[in-house]
This record gives sequence, structure tokens and C-alpha cells, in this order.
Amino acid sequence: MFEELQFQPTILTEGNYDIWCYTIKYLLRGKGVLEYIQKDVIGDLERKIEEIKNDDDGGTAKDELTQRLKMADRNDAIAMAIINYNLNLETREMEDLQSKIIKLYSIKARNLEELPSIIRKIKNIFTSIEKQDTKIMSEVEKVKIIYYALPKYLQERMTISTKIKSDEFIEEVIDKHLMITYLKDKLTISKIDNILSQKKKFSIKQKQFQITNTKANLLKTIVTFAKRIIIA
Repeated sequence: MFEELQFQPTILTEGNYDIWCYTIKYLLRGKGVLEYIQKDVIGDLERKIEEIKNDDDGGTAKDELTQRLKMADRNDAIAMAIINYNLNLETREMEDLQSKIIKLYSIKARNLEELPSIIRKIKNIFTSIEKQDTKIMSEVEKVKIIYYALPKYLQERMTISTKIKSDEFIEEVIDKHLMITYLKDKLTISKIDNILSQKKKFSIKQKQFQITNTKANLLKTIVTFAKRIIIA
């Protein structure tokens, strides 16, 4: 998408007319004024020129046409300056968006310890992108980005779905991350996998290791507090 919209030429020439034409039409269409420009502005100028051509007084018609064309040239210069300014803004915005999306796909947690900071970075970039363009990224794409950013150990224990939203997926990631972090020094990997494979969400009282209800409630409180810190 970005490769198609990137605007390279800075000066309109005969050789890059098609690129300019495509870019300008795309931007005008995005602003909702393409039809107005084509029908009202350009169409009105063409009608005036035809009226002048059909005028019986040839000399007057020629002078008036000359004046109108000069005015049109001045207006074109103003319009071109405005278009150039907006193109530069649009181009910088597109380049900024492209840079952020490339960064999203390059972020990767190398281990479980790095995961909380990586999740925060991803969420911050998502927020920044949405401020510029709310429709540029789908929830499916966001979930894939989060999944590919996970360390291999956790990635192998997560499943992604086209129906899940990115915020919900982040919640699942944090649940499993906290559970693995807590259990990794207490149980074998196979036992941890057995706990993670349970369909029910993280509930300390239902896990397969022996602890008192008091300890379970305390751990649950710690986990809830830790999740808030990670998501913040």
C-alpha cells in the first residue's frame, strides 16, 4: 500500500505527469473534493473558454480569453503551491506511518523477561498509528504483530484467531506470561504445559499444585496488580 502511495518527484514535468496525476487524484479523493474539482472548477473554466471562443466580437473575445488564461495561470500557481504543501505533509505522514509499521514488525521479545516492555512498546505504537489513521490496521493484523513479537517459548504455547481482538489477545499473553514466570522454577515444562492447556482462565485455586487458599488469594492479587503494571 505504501509503495503505491509514496510520492517521489518533487517537480511536475512531462515525464512524471502520470505519477503526479495519480497522487493528486488520490489525495483529492481522500479529502472528498475530487468530484468537485473535476466537475465544478475544471468544468467551469472549460465552459468559460468555450463561451469566449463563440463570442461574435473576435478582438474582445481574444483579449478576454487572454485575461482569463492569465488569471487561470495565477490561480494554477496558487493551487500548485497549496498542492505541493499538502503533498509534502501527506508524504511525511505516510512515511511516518510506514516507519511505525516497519518498527512493529521488527519488534521481538528475546525472552520472557523482555515481554512486558515489548508489549508496552507495541501498545504505544498502536495508539500513535490510530491517531493518524484509525482504519490503516485491522485487528487481525494487530494480533499477528503481537504474536510474532512473543519469545519462541511463549509463541509455541499461544494460538491466534481471526475473531479475537488485539486487547483480548494481549490479556491472554499476559495471563500465560505471568503463569509461566511463576511456575517455571517450581514445575517441569510438561506440567506447566498441562496447566496452560486448560480451557479455563488463570485461577490459582484450580491449578494442579498444592497451596493454601490464603496463598492462592494472595498470588491472585499479585497477578492482578502485575497485569495492571504491564498493560499501563
